[in-house]
Amino acid sequence: KVVLVDFWTYSCINCIRTQPVLRAWWKAYEDKGLVIIGVHTPEFAFEKDAGNVERAFRKADLRYPIALDAEYGTWNTYANRYWPAAYLFDRQGQLRYTHFGEGEYDVTEGAIRELLAEGGMALEQPTGADFTPNMDMIKTPETYFGSARMRGLENVDEFKAGETFTYTIRQPKPNFWSVGGQWRFEDERAVALGTTTTFRMNVNANAAHIVLGSTDGLAKHVRVLIDGKTPTDEQLTEDLKRTDDGGAEILVQGMDLYRIARFPAGGEHTIELTFQDANVALYAATFGE
Repeated sequence: KVVLVDFWTYSCINCIRTQPVLRAWWKAYEDKGLVIIGVHTPEFAFEKDAGNVERAFRKADLRYPIALDAEYGTWNTYANRYWPAAYLFDRQGQLRYTHFGEGEYDVTEGAIRELLAEGGMALEQPTGADFTPNMDMIKTPETYFGSARMRGLENVDEFKAGETFTYTIRQPKPNFWSVGGQWRFEDERAVALGTTTTFRMNVNANAAHIVLGSTDGLAKHVRVLIDGKTPTDEQLTEDLKRTDDGGAEILVQGMDLYRIARFPAGGEHTIELTFQDANVALYAATFGE
């Protein structure tokens, strides 16, 4: 078999954007001798939970085998450093091609087809699958909210790691963020503890996503404003739903990446989340589509 080993983690937007391409390759080449093995190596602690991973790959309709690498054994053996990362082996088990990150799907598919053809396999036209985001429209970098990797906090003068503290919401500078109300900053996450807590971030991208989770297992309602206003229909996502009163909210039901808003024209926008329920954790923000 020709084997493609794909390192991923389920709340990573970069990995999520590769999934339609991987599904297309699996469908096109499974009966031609290709095996895809997904290696799920977690970035956050909640991604070590097998139940969470299973729900994620079923939601993504991934039909190929998924190996759980919660302790980083496979990751370390490969000396891998990237999500996503692709390692392609020929029929003799020799590593012939690697690719780190998104993009260049035509090159990777070409490598797959070349190795399949070495076994005498007749192939139809390539799938041409490509879901590379428009990188020119993504100006805000990936941002972590836990104290271990935090960047861009506007309230840095108030910051207290590991303590419950009441913060004052501020208008953030470009690519910065601010919190208001009662919060606790832990290594991996910032936890909104009250029902009057607020998160605000100034972003420049064509879409925004935040990894959120409920710390007590109960569903949480999170209201969203864009530039101080109710989101337009154009800004709604599959996760951001219109409410009966005309507003918009996200229902946080598990530890996952939630699509906060879309901005088809890109540009600078202020995202504001108001937590209607206590005990919501924020892990990281990523951008683009």
